[in-house]
Amino acid sequence: DDAAADTGAAADAASARAAVDTCDDDSDFFFVCSRNRVVDPRDGYDHIYHPVAKLIALKQRMMAASVFEQHSFAVQGEVVGPKIQANRYQRKNLELHVFNVHDIVEKRTATVAEMVAVAAALRVATVPILTESASLPPPTADADTVAQLVAAADGKSALHKQTKREGVVWR
Repeated sequence: DDAAADTGAAADAASARAAVDTCDDDSDFFFVCSRNRVVDPRDGYDHIYHPVAKLIALKQRMMAASVFEQHSFAVQGEVVGPKIQANRYQRKNLELHVFNVHDIVEKRTATVAEMVAVAAALRVATVPILTESASLPPPTADADTVAQLVAAADGKSALHKQTKREGVVWR
């Protein structure tokens, strides 16, 4: 998935969220979630999120990153690689690509610069960012406007040039 303006990829079946809360000195919390619920490997729900988090030591990276000393963040990302959507991006290993970060303490979505900084602190990639200065036309039901947006989303993925991108997200 590719991104325009301030964001990352459109969510799909392999989108995951990890949240860490390190603001409380007495305890640290780490959650891995699907779009709709916390994914607990003990409940028999077999999914790729925990293996990927373990593979890249995401919890340890989140706990060690200095950016988390003053804030708690939820990190949303796209998992790509073998056994994910027939490995359409031809990756050799499972990878996490961040497309959104939410500041839990301030109750706001992080800016693109903050998202990129958090991803860098975690040593994970972001989804491809096509531009940080895209502007959308005013919202209308005009067929020409919709056609322009659909045409703008059409193209090849920056992750694998022979693969048609799933879409583009503007925010």
